[in-house]
Amino acid sequence: MVVHLTTHLEEALIGADFVTTQIRVGQLAARIQDEKIPYDTVCSVRKLRARADL
Repeated sequence: MVVHLTTHLEEALIGADFVTTQIRVGQLAARIQDEKIPYDTVCSVRKLRARADL
């Protein structure tokens, strides 16, 4: 796969089979939550597994 950068819509769509868009509502605060929730979940699962092994 090759990635090209452009600001021209028509150029960007040449040869595209599909297009996806991502919008993050809430700016930096939302990003922090997006990254913190999975981290907290993984840490919680690891703690539970460690307790189960005792």
